[in-house]
Amino acid sequence: MIQFTKDTASEKYNTRLQTIFNAASEIFAEKGYHQASIRNIAKATGVSLGHLYYYFSNKEELLYKISLNCFESVKFSCVEKLESATDSEERLLIFIENHVSYFVNHLNEMKILAHESDSLTGDFNEEILEIKRNYISILEAIVMEINPKITDPTIITFSIFGMMNWIYTWYNPKISSGISQIVETIFQMAISGIKNFELKKN
Repeated sequence: MIQFTKDTASEKYNTRLQTIFNAASEIFAEKGYHQASIRNIAKATGVSLGHLYYYFSNKEELLYKISLNCFESVKFSCVEKLESATDSEERLLIFIENHVSYFVNHLNEMKILAHESDSLTGDFNEEILEIKRNYISILEAIVMEINPKITDPTIITFSIFGMMNWIYTWYNPKISSGISQIVETIFQMAISGIKNFELKKN
């Protein structure tokens, strides 16, 4: 997670960095990473091109920092909340609630992570993939806790992520159901599928 320092001298830096993240996320989500330009971001933030490069060296590093901040933020809050869970079903509900709540409040970032993951290269790509694998493994472990008969949780795990990650395509806070109802619906569908899962032989 990008660490925003709390000392008074750094408050302006932190605020400006978050503003850049928010503006860039909106532009990347609207235009697509490859079509967006640093000039677009500079115009949206009111920051000069030269000053923007104080925060990142190029557009790919900016995408990396946005991705890193999102994945580590949602993972950190998830792990923290899971520490108080008493059983596997509660852990599943916590995981879903944490994921959905975070990304419903970061719809642009959700769209970016869904569509622009292949845009990162080299070390940026490897680091994000590793964080993503670690995050996915948390849900995989929960699935196997609920139903130990499941030896390969991959399909179920990614099916749950599928329900959660495409929320940005239809969610509208003005007309859609509340977050709690969305979470409960996904949870009920997921828990039913996990408990009743039985791999049939061909």
